[in-house]
Amino acid sequence: MAWIEKRRGTFRVRWFDIEERQLSRKCPDKKTAQRVKQEIERALAEGRDWEPEGVRGAPALEEVLMAYIESMVRAKAPSSVRKYAGNLDLVLRWLRQRYGDGEIPLRVLNKKLLEDLYDDLLRDGLHGRPRGVSTVVKIVAVFERAWAWAYNEDEYSRWVPPPKRMEMPEEPQDPVVAPTWAEMDACVAAARGWVRQLAILLRFLGVRVAQAMWLRWDDFDFEAATLRIRGELGKSRHERRGRIIPVSRHLVDEMRGWKRHGEFVVHYPGKQDGPQGREARGRDMRRAWKRAEIREEVWRQRPNHSFRKGFKSQLTGAGAPWEAVEHLLGHQVGDNTTARYLDPKALRLRDAVDLIPPLGQHMVLVEESRG
Repeated sequence: MAWIEKRRGTFRVRWFDIEERQLSRKCPDKKTAQRVKQEIERALAEGRDWEPEGVRGAPALEEVLMAYIESMVRAKAPSSVRKYAGNLDLVLRWLRQRYGDGEIPLRVLNKKLLEDLYDDLLRDGLHGRPRGVSTVVKIVAVFERAWAWAYNEDEYSRWVPPPKRMEMPEEPQDPVVAPTWAEMDACVAAARGWVRQLAILLRFLGVRVAQAMWLRWDDFDFEAATLRIRGELGKSRHERRGRIIPVSRHLVDEMRGWKRHGEFVVHYPGKQDGPQGREARGRDMRRAWKRAEIREEVWRQRPNHSFRKGFKSQLTGAGAPWEAVEHLLGHQVGDNTTARYLDPKALRLRDAVDLIPPLGQHMVLVEESRG
């Protein structure tokens, strides 16, 4: 059974194929839509799926995965898109080892393929480099999402098998251990050059490292002590709306003494453009944590992100309202309705940032603990 829908002057024929997948076809006018509807119903009555004249053959799996990444550009931050693309590139390399260098048909998609991918990456990896459980889970999950996306796209749905998911273990997570103000200040003191600038911004703002690296001087209003975090720097849908937050007067005083080298606050010596421009590597900050002799459990896995943990933990511990801290971090406060109607001024954001101590105030505590 097929039916015709008219919306905003356009006609679309919808129907369910033999495998009970809903498909659609856009038509330029009602007469064409009626003809297509008849052709579809005739094909289904004969026990076959309808194929329009001159339709191209089934696309290869690689084309579908590339289309999925392109669709993510509209919904995800550039850093997330790069991670998705990297994971799917690894999957494609694994598939080519399995099926050869030719085009990989979509019909290979099944649950057993997911299980084999998981087992092979965990046991052997690629070129003898096994992956950890958490890494493999992320890779397989991205592949599952790409499969589900293709199944729901009109352009590909007729060729894509119904998506499957496999049960994957959850790797035990270590307890959260956040740095203190003193430990963050010790890291700042041990950092050098542009890494020190980055560490100071992370310590006072709690923003993501990619956001800090792309902050411009004109994003700051030193007189009002505020920062405009541009929507283009957001990772989540909520963050991509952009926001203006108050910043500590101590940070303003610190930044007034910085020299300006171009439009960006952090004077990064690497390449400035391209999809990976101004990307701060974890090893740069790791050196500073090590030189400061700060306990390893604080920074071991994510040296840059540790400042974000410290910002949230220390402000919350100092009595800042959790809603204010969440907003400063870029997290959505409450459900969508709450976020849409809540004026950030009601969150006492200035009171929260005023709880951030000046740089180096607690350094003596670290020195005393070592003595």
